[in-house]
Amino acid sequence: MLEYFWHAYKVLDRNRLRLLNPNFSLDYLDLQMEREGVKNRHDRRMVIDSLKMARNLDIWDNNITLYTLDRVRNGKITEVYKALVHKGDRGLHGIGPKRASVFIRDIVMIWKLEKHLNTDEDFITCVPIDTHVRRTCERAGIRVDSVITPSNDEESDLLLKKAIIDACKSLGVSPLLFDAGAWMLGMARDRVKINREIMGGKPVIRGRRIPVEQILRKLDAGILPDDIISDHPKLTLDDIRAAQVFAAGYLANEEL
Repeated sequence: MLEYFWHAYKVLDRNRLRLLNPNFSLDYLDLQMEREGVKNRHDRRMVIDSLKMARNLDIWDNNITLYTLDRVRNGKITEVYKALVHKGDRGLHGIGPKRASVFIRDIVMIWKLEKHLNTDEDFITCVPIDTHVRRTCERAGIRVDSVITPSNDEESDLLLKKAIIDACKSLGVSPLLFDAGAWMLGMARDRVKINREIMGGKPVIRGRRIPVEQILRKLDAGILPDDIISDHPKLTLDDIRAAQVFAAGYLANEEL
């Protein structure tokens, strides 16, 4: 996916002075991206929908991030969520509730804007739910009230979001930091495996036979993650993150 967006970026960069011109042909842009290697039409449509959205953000310098920052600071974070989530003719193609929440959560965390979240609904837009978060919540004892039976996955996720927010508030913990950490812990637990029959029982990246120790030693030597991936093409950035999270949990004497 990142490779596809790199190809798309090259096209966008060449045309950056014309992209915001309403007369610039989006069909032509679509063709250029396809020629550059972005073969998945859904990826191209996501890029084009993002451009369409940016064209309407004049007062924010046609910048989705600046728009998001402004809306969060002015107590209108849910407006951003609704603008991003693809539903019918609204939103960005390929952006569902999880991706929209990840984007907004990270914006809020990076710019330290949590003080501008005033209601539970504001926090709900910033707490994405996936398998990793669910598993960590289960281990932490954060569960949906058994009396309530959700009718679908969306309602189930909403109930879990509320449970996370309530639990974090009662402990004075940031729901956003918990959510991001829960994902990292769940991801590490899923990616790092220990099997006595593999590499002498050392923790390894699942399906890679690459010891966590080897990754950590390379990072400690100042080797950048991208260079590590170049040496081990089967590795991903998430694998490297999982190794770091696993090590942090081990040093804290926590069982992952």
